[in-house]
Amino acid sequence: MKSKVLIVSDDEKLLTDVRNVEATLANNFKFDYAVSEDQAKRLLSSDEYAIVCVEYSSNKINGIDFLSFTKEKYPKTFRMLFTEAAKRERAVYSSVDTHRFINKPLKNPELAKAVEHFEDLAKYELDPKVISAILGIGTIPSLPEVYLRLEREINRQEVSISRIADIISNDPLVAAKIMHIVYSSFYNISKSIVNLVHAINFLGLDIIKSLVLYIKVFTVKNQPPEVQQYLKKIRDHSIDVAKVSKALMNLECKDRDLIDSAYIAGLLHDIGKIMLLQCNDKVKRIAFVNDNSLNDEQVGFEQEKFGASHVNVGAYLLSTWNFPSELIDAVANHHKLEVIQNGEFGLNQVVFVANALVAPDELAIEEIKKIYGAEKVNHWYEFIPGQLEEL
Repeated sequence: MKSKVLIVSDDEKLLTDVRNVEATLANNFKFDYAVSEDQAKRLLSSDEYAIVCVEYSSNKINGIDFLSFTKEKYPKTFRMLFTEAAKRERAVYSSVDTHRFINKPLKNPELAKAVEHFEDLAKYELDPKVISAILGIGTIPSLPEVYLRLEREINRQEVSISRIADIISNDPLVAAKIMHIVYSSFYNISKSIVNLVHAINFLGLDIIKSLVLYIKVFTVKNQPPEVQQYLKKIRDHSIDVAKVSKALMNLECKDRDLIDSAYIAGLLHDIGKIMLLQCNDKVKRIAFVNDNSLNDEQVGFEQEKFGASHVNVGAYLLSTWNFPSELIDAVANHHKLEVIQNGEFGLNQVVFVANALVAPDELAIEEIKKIYGAEKVNHWYEFIPGQLEEL
């Protein structure tokens, strides 16, 4: 059955461009069109849509309000917003209900890629049943505003480090935590890094951006003490896996981009747990917090309770947020023993290994030693931050 896409716009030029895109996707998707909010609401009430893409603003349409309505009434729907460049920043500030922004005038193949993203979910074991389970857990979080502002600044032709520092400084919690991470013993740096500009230059833009996402998403307010305690456990584990992933990749290769990607993938590998922690079903949420099983047992427990594991949820979130496929792969595979069987050591493998060493997962570590050799694994431990004891 074809997935349905609802386009809400009264801009004739945009609609002509969208229909051209529709022709290229006709095998897998069916598009419906509405020129007003009332017409769109009638269509939504009469059929099930996988995607709603709405005009930011026109005489008949307020895209921000309409996506808020869609989020409330149809939380399983993927939400996109058409915006002109001049209005993009205002839209970013205004909307917390948008999963993807699409440029006006339409740029090929931006819309087609956003729509086809749903087909790509299958390789992360996200079939319709699992996706339905994920969507049933609770509202899909949107990317934090500060992250979107950073992304916009980083994508400028002339990137300004001082402007990036200003954006981060507007959120004192984020600024303070970034400086704390920079001063952590793992980096072994001098106190010459005294402000955000220095920190950004030291860590690099990609890692700074991922840290902002980590800090914002892993901070959940108004939760009982047991949830906050579990949340801290996830945060600490994630930063440790990020550090170990970076250290091991730095040891095995000298590619700066791959080393940075290892840190980012390690940092975000358990991001799916945040959505499970905010499950609408209190009984399931408390059971998840109280569960003490590790790794494969934990994944099985989550699948039994939620119909999806934190691995599924994490891959879904990152794909929804349009993260690079190699990062999504690393998140999707960080509990899969088979990723190390060929003896390679790329992004998938380093996150799997780092997660096993940090946990620690004794069974996985034994397999890691068989594949890579006990001598190499013991050598890795010499480069792991001091909070981990050598086996």
